[in-house]
Amino acid sequence: MTVPAKRSTLVTGVVLFQIVVALGLLAISVFLVWLTGTQETLKGSDATEAVAGMKVAAVVVTIPAVVLLIAVFGMWKCRPWGWWLALATGLAMVGMLLYSTMDEGWRYIERDDIIGMAICVIPPILLLLPKVRKFYRTELRAAPGPDGSDPKPLTARNS
Repeated sequence: MTVPAKRSTLVTGVVLFQIVVALGLLAISVFLVWLTGTQETLKGSDATEAVAGMKVAAVVVTIPAVVLLIAVFGMWKCRPWGWWLALATGLAMVGMLLYSTMDEGWRYIERDDIIGMAICVIPPILLLLPKVRKFYRTELRAAPGPDGSDPKPLTARNS
């Protein structure tokens, strides 16, 4: 019989933080869709373009949110693919923000851009903490022995 390895408080905290990030992204997406129907948006001189831009932004934000929710499910089930998917999603979001900043030009960078990038860097850094990385490196462990000894990894992995 196999059981998931005991999850430390740090690993649980990182998984919960990923849930908060995913739900935050979904909240931003819902907010953008809500804004498309407000009177302030619809009264503007370029309302059609503004609404279309907000809808595109909502889709762009929803995609990583859904992928991150799938990753969190995998992480909660102690699956390495969940960790990899969360890491790839986080790095992709950082990459998109970095590209966007470079595309506008370094001279036009604002404090909000720097703060946004700093916030987006936090999830990948948390995922790369040694304790979290090590936890998702070993998938399943055998059940503890009858004498209470530590379980041995089921599969040998090269370090």
